Amino acid sequence: MTATSSMPTPDEPGPALDFPLLTVRPRYLAGPGQPDAALDRLDIPGWSWFDDDSANCHTFSPCQRLYAGFLPEPGIRPGRELWRIWARPHRKAPLAWSFSANSNIPAELVGTLGTALAHDWHRTSPDAEATIGEPPAFLAGPGDTDLVWSVLYERGWVVIGGGPDGSDAFARDGQARLSHRPHQDGTPGQRAWTATATPGLDGQPIWTATFTAQTPAHYIAAFADALADPDGLIREPHQLDRRLWQSHHLDISNVSA
Repeated sequence: MTATSSMPTPDEPGPALDFPLLTVRPRYLAGPGQPDAALDRLDIPGWSWFDDDSANCHTFSPCQRLYAGFLPEPGIRPGRELWRIWARPHRKAPLAWSFSANSNIPAELVGTLGTALAHDWHRTSPDAEATIGEPPAFLAGPGDTDLVWSVLYERGWVVIGGGPDGSDAFARDGQARLSHRPHQDGTPGQRAWTATATPGLDGQPIWTATFTAQTPAHYIAAFADALADPDGLIREPHQLDRRLWQSHHLDISNVSA
C-alpha cells in the first residue's frame, strides 16, 4: 500500500508549522499519536489527578478502586510500559485485574478503555453493592469471553482455536493479533490476553498490550472493537514511523481526500 501522489514524502514533510493532517490505515500501525487522545477520555469527573517527581501522570477514582497511569518518564523506550489501568475491590486489596501497554500503541485505543471505565463508574451504585452484594461492572469478573471473538468476527478478523489451549484472532492483513491463553487456576495477576501489531508479518511487534485473567470481557471487547475498526487515525507526518511509511505498510491519504 502506498501514499497518494499528492502526499509529502517522509524526507519532505513540508513546513514545520504547517503539517497536513493525514488519515492512516491500518490504525494499529498509525503510531502513538497524541497522549491527549487517551488522557482526555481518562479525565473522569470526580477522579483525582497528580503528577509524580518523574512527571508521570496518575489518576484515581474517589474510592481508590480504579486507577489509570500515563508513565512517560524516565524516558520512553521500546517495550517499556507507558499506560497502565487497574481495578481492585477496595483500597488495601490486591489488584483484581490490570491493563498494560507500551509506548507505540495508538493512544486512541487506550482512550476506548477510558470511555468504558467512565461509563461503568457513573453507573456504580453503592446502595446496590451494600444491599444485594452486586459488584460494580468494573469488578464483575471476566464473564463471557465469546463477546470478544464476536466483535472481531464481525469486523472481518479470522478467529481460530478455542478450548483450554486458547484462541487467536488475526486482522485480515495479518499485521495485528489478539490472543487469549486461559489459566486453569484463574489467578487474577496472570496475563491472559495479549494484543500486538507486527508490520510485515515476520518482524517484531511494534507494540504490545496485555490484560490479566480477571479483566471483565466487555473492556476487552471495547478495546478489540477499536483495534479492528477499519477507519483510519489522524496523524501529522512527523508522527509516523518512517520505516513503515517507506516500506509501504501504511495506507495514507489527506484528511480532506
